[in-house]
Amino acid sequence: MTNNEILNAVQSEGYIGAVPIEQRKTWEGKAFAYNASVGLTENIPAYRGFVTGDNPVHLKSLGIVTEDADVNIEVSEDAIYTGGTPVTPIARNRKTAISDYRDDFATMAFDTATALKHQPHVGTPTIRRVMNNGNILHPDIAVAIDNTLGSYGIKVNPVAQVDESQGLQIAYKSKQVRTVYKQETITDYTADTLKVFANQSYDEAVPVIKAVYNDNTIPLALTSDYTIDQDLSNDWGITILSTGEADTEKNLIVCYEIEEEYDAEYIQNVSEFVFNFATLAIGSPTGTFTVGEVVIGETSDATGILEKIESGFMYLSSVEGEFADEETVTGDDSEATVALTADGVAWFYVEFDNQSHDDSAIIVATVANGLRGQIVEYLSFTLDYLFALDTTYKITLKETAKTDATKPVVILYQVEDLVSKGDGLLVYTAPTVTSQGTVIEKYYLPGSTGIGTTRLSSGVGDDWELILRPNAKYLIKGLSSVSQDVLVKYRWYLEE
Repeated sequence: MTNNEILNAVQSEGYIGAVPIEQRKTWEGKAFAYNASVGLTENIPAYRGFVTGDNPVHLKSLGIVTEDADVNIEVSEDAIYTGGTPVTPIARNRKTAISDYRDDFATMAFDTATALKHQPHVGTPTIRRVMNNGNILHPDIAVAIDNTLGSYGIKVNPVAQVDESQGLQIAYKSKQVRTVYKQETITDYTADTLKVFANQSYDEAVPVIKAVYNDNTIPLALTSDYTIDQDLSNDWGITILSTGEADTEKNLIVCYEIEEEYDAEYIQNVSEFVFNFATLAIGSPTGTFTVGEVVIGETSDATGILEKIESGFMYLSSVEGEFADEETVTGDDSEATVALTADGVAWFYVEFDNQSHDDSAIIVATVANGLRGQIVEYLSFTLDYLFALDTTYKITLKETAKTDATKPVVILYQVEDLVSKGDGLLVYTAPTVTSQGTVIEKYYLPGSTGIGTTRLSSGVGDDWELILRPNAKYLIKGLSSVSQDVLVKYRWYLEE
């Protein structure tokens, strides 16, 4: 039975108090270590600063390894120093745990990086959901309405929120034309004067007159009783002739048809898909590529069908493989060649089944990517927030149609963290020392000679330790009569 198995058995049976204190602190996640490789300059001291937290710190003996001349080490308290570079101690308990967090921000200014409240000591936080103004926000532009290939469709980018194994459901609107029937009652008009209709055909075509009645019952005849004319704005209307049968004291009822534009709603489904389109950034071609031919990568052996080529870019469908930066691609039929100036960028494209009748842009669409349990994941057309590591992990809210800087922002995320977090002691390299303070411990390490010969300080491995006071500054000073590299090993645990 190993030591760890014994310790686990002791812990599980409730007898942790019988385990040596340092082992117990390691199990509890309160024991830490730090190894410092220090380059000592001849007769110039090097420093490490220690700042304790709210709990006493038990500093175990320092292990010092040297391969040359004598080294003196001094530990002092109540030191005065500033600056230095903070270092991260090693948790001797390497167990990890995943914690769920929710950060609530009353407001979050646009384009201002705001740190997560719980920063990990290992790994990267996993952002599960960001919500603002009642909307679920997304970090990537997953989809876009695109007409690069000549007609409008949905371009899908290979970002984290897209799942190729689940289909797409696309709801969109396109501009269509329909014939509509209008019945218009006109009560205020004058004979021999054009009265414009309230409704006009989208293409300014003449309305198709179905019937005109005077006084609700008397039918009027085109040419003898009325004419259909346009005004200076090309709007159509009716002119009641004074020579006809109409009584201008009585109302008119005009029944007519016009051609009307409207936004038709469609649903389109895509089963499983792959990112088999690619954009290739290119230099100047030699020869003339032919749209529809197969394009082959010289070194990658990637292939694709050329859909479009323009200055600086080539667009391929049915791509197999990955095109690489600086390789030459060749047209299989044309034998034209061109060098790539970047790696190929993959995407997927699906054309809308119903284009606008006049080939104008389709601007309204919603794209959902499969089912996750009972939740449909709607893909983003805009980048609503950024998640990045600065000095800490931060969220930056972008100004989009879904975001509102005056409303609360809620962030749900997971952090994979060490059970030990290093709280209670901060270590700084190369601080600027004003006063060394009171020396409370000294080490003298005689030098060594010979290849591979080293010396360790006294006290290593025994039960010696210093208890450092809470909320105090300590300093460890190293000094050598010659320039040399030494290794200093620190161990400590927290008293709680």
